[in-house]
Amino acid sequence: MFCETTLIYHLEKLLEINKNKESQHCGTKPKKIAFGIAPLGIISIGIVPMGVISIGIVPMGVFSFGAVAMGIVNLSVVGMGIISAGITTMGVLA
Repeated sequence: MFCETTLIYHLEKLLEINKNKESQHCGTKPKKIAFGIAPLGIISIGIVPMGVISIGIVPMGVFSFGAVAMGIVNLSVVGMGIISAGITTMGVLA
């Protein structure tokens, strides 16, 4: 009986930890404005921002501004996308 109670207790704690982590991974709903290391939002600012408008070191989005940008419209040192402006660019209109 003691082992079953202990097992149930630890399973409940494990599920509680997983429930808390669910709201923190990249599968969550994007914010309107996000800041951080890998922010996901409509407007994202950070290290590896992902969103419609991305500003950062390695931005990935529709409009990307930063050092190494990957998106549709890029303004960066190294840009990869449809329309890229910068020093080293790859795209249709570079």
